[in-house]
Amino acid sequence: MRQCKTIPVILAVLMVVCTSVSALGGANDDAEQLARWQLNNADLLVDEGKYLEAVEYVDSSYEISRYPKTRRDALFSKAMILAIFLDAPMQAVEVYRQLAREFPETAETAAYQAAFLAMQAGRTDEARQGFRDYLKRYPEGRFRYQAEAMLETLGEPAARPEPVAPAAERPVLRVLLATKCGKVALSGRGADICVDGVGCGPTARLQAANGVVLVNGRAGGLQRLDVRSDKPMALDMDGKKKVVRGDLRITVVGNRLSVTNLVDIEAYLRSVVPAESYASWPLETLKAQAVAARTYAYYQKLHRTSREYDVRADTFDQMYGGVGRETGRTDQAVRETAGKVLTYGGKPILAQYTANSGGYCADAGAVFSAAKPYLVAHSDPASLKGKMATWTRKFTTAEIVASLKKIGVDAPGLKSIEPEVSGPSGRIIKVRLTHAGGSTVLRTRTTLASSRVLGLPEVLMGVDKRGDTYFFNGRGHGHGVGYSQWGAAELGKEWRYAKILGFYYPGTSIEDTWR
Repeated sequence: MRQCKTIPVILAVLMVVCTSVSALGGANDDAEQLARWQLNNADLLVDEGKYLEAVEYVDSSYEISRYPKTRRDALFSKAMILAIFLDAPMQAVEVYRQLAREFPETAETAAYQAAFLAMQAGRTDEARQGFRDYLKRYPEGRFRYQAEAMLETLGEPAARPEPVAPAAERPVLRVLLATKCGKVALSGRGADICVDGVGCGPTARLQAANGVVLVNGRAGGLQRLDVRSDKPMALDMDGKKKVVRGDLRITVVGNRLSVTNLVDIEAYLRSVVPAESYASWPLETLKAQAVAARTYAYYQKLHRTSREYDVRADTFDQMYGGVGRETGRTDQAVRETAGKVLTYGGKPILAQYTANSGGYCADAGAVFSAAKPYLVAHSDPASLKGKMATWTRKFTTAEIVASLKKIGVDAPGLKSIEPEVSGPSGRIIKVRLTHAGGSTVLRTRTTLASSRVLGLPEVLMGVDKRGDTYFFNGRGHGHGVGYSQWGAAELGKEWRYAKILGFYYPGTSIEDTWR
């Protein structure tokens, strides 16, 4: 968790120079409204743990906006995401340098932050020179005392990140099950349930009133209650039912209830693996999914220490169906890979996975504008044998123009849709729309292909116009980055799980992180 120590310093700096996009006045044109929405959506994506997608939306906002403040804030947001959540301090340094070039008023902050991040990355000489340059250029600067302190620290070589060491105990995850619940009903499965400060019994009914939790109609006087049982507990959360292992934390938020499951990570995986894969798939595939899902959850736990949960129980993170989804084969896959985590450079990776790569895995740097050495483009023919390998969607010109208008993009008299920038996998990163008003270049995934417009399954596609109708002929489903679930289903028929993971996450290692 070494990287998390940088968060307070970076956030403190950003609070000085960054304000909410909503504070920007005088920007009423449609393109700026879209840019603001994308920047705000990036904040939500960070909160959901979708850090690469957040960078993609930030870049899209930067490219669409013509207002200096929005573009500046977008770059600050990108640097923060790279440094704090993607363990990419030197990529963040490049963004700070870009900020200084494009927005001279940010040069002082950018210079200090670049030196600070270089130090965090173990680039001692570069950091030392950066702090010296800062003090020379800004002798009375706002960060002069911090820079002086950092130079004193750099009297000795900066420590490099240490490899992940085996933990004494397996991590307990905070899994967010539901928010804004009116009522939560609990029942034991062969054992009483015990509510802290209230007592034990076979059932409990919870609801919020006046800022505290009511238990069986009585006020417990607390805004947060923990619930325990020796057996799995059955929950009914406003009609949403689930049986889970571990403990529960019930919190009042805005006079509604938030429900979080505190569960051992290996018990959590017993539900996640069958929810993310078919239990009938080859055992080696299920093992690969178990390691990828474990790594993803552990990465989020390390990076969400300032939040109230580590992972959500749905597609925002990983599907978590509770005890009802567990099977013998997937339990075996979890058990036989217990404690195994994918690492790169001694640190857990951001184990992205997609439903189907369409025969060619995507490069994270091209798709999301945030490169990872283990998320690169390469051929994946096995995925073409799986479901969702190919697809076709068609829309009339009028349908496309109307859908784009909903997000603030004008394309009157649309004449053509053509690739403007393609990634190494062949995915269309940006499209050029030629229309009566000229031409418009957009990031494909965040605009044209998004669920708010055409809802295309992927951007690995070709576009063909016939008369007044556009045909989108594509391959794959999802973002295409990292592990392909349908591809792994095919590879598992012949390969061991370690080989599958090495194929989809090249250069990584599998480490025994806990027992």
